[in-house]
Amino acid sequence: NPKQERKTRTCHIIERNQKKKEPTTNYISFDVECVASGKGHNDRAPCWVAAVDEHGKVLLDMKIRVPNVYDALKPLTGVTKEEVRRAPYTFDQAKERLKEILGEDKILVGQAITNDIEWMELKKGVDYKEAYLIEDLFQNKCRGKIYRYSLHAIAKYAIGKNIQNGDHSPVEDAKASIEIYKTFVNKKQERNIVAQSIGNAYRTGSFQRPKLDLGDNVCHWKYRPEKCFCGQPCVKD
Repeated sequence: NPKQERKTRTCHIIERNQKKKEPTTNYISFDVECVASGKGHNDRAPCWVAAVDEHGKVLLDMKIRVPNVYDALKPLTGVTKEEVRRAPYTFDQAKERLKEILGEDKILVGQAITNDIEWMELKKGVDYKEAYLIEDLFQNKCRGKIYRYSLHAIAKYAIGKNIQNGDHSPVEDAKASIEIYKTFVNKKQERNIVAQSIGNAYRTGSFQRPKLDLGDNVCHWKYRPEKCFCGQPCVKD
């Protein structure tokens, strides 16, 4: 039936065109929460990884099983020891799934995302093209010193969102990061205003970072050599 054949061909053409028009995303924000596998500030193991696309759509949300947990660091990770021990996915499964949604053309965005890249064993040029740190967009220079601020502070003063009220969530952090990046990446003057506002808020005491009770069992002072008590190598920020 010639008429039916023409109709079929037309449908196939429409389907092909629709597939071509499907939007692709090259910007991805991902965040990793880590439990302590020992007392040192370098003793960390990923327990939860999440990723969102440039529209804030959740692409990945996986809790990772960690057999030998020294401290779950629940105020930071949002998970308990028991939850981590019974988590449904292994690290290799989470890493494989993350790599599936990434690729050599992807641009990564996040707060301190270089740590997340290292924890998930990603390789530049293979798993991603470039990586941009949110805190670097809002640097504040004062008397020769560079100040970088937490995602909690940046989100509040940049996009008016009060995140991390309670246990951290990598989904929430990733969504905030991509929104901040999209809003301010090409607005240097506005970024400077936000950075100055955060700096002023810290100086006047009108803004304070939430105090987390992490106990004294684990060292968290990788960037503060004067406070480190674990003896592992420190990094001067």
